[in-house]
Amino acid sequence: MPESNAPLDVSRRIHQWRWRRWVLFPTIIALLVVPVPDVLRLALGLVVVVLLYVPFLLNLTGHFLTGYRRR
Repeated sequence: MPESNAPLDVSRRIHQWRWRRWVLFPTIIALLVVPVPDVLRLALGLVVVVLLYVPFLLNLTGHFLTGYRRR
């Protein structure tokens, strides 16, 4: 019976979000260009970083916890 790779399934789903390209990257550019308070800039920057790196971290934890190897 194959092992459960739930973290990897979640990671794949997050990677397939089409809006990521259309929402996150303009948000990054807007944070650099639009004058906003530093607290707001920091908060939005953290949200962007989390949305970009959570799939990568889920992929790593899924790999190490389940022993899953891509072929």
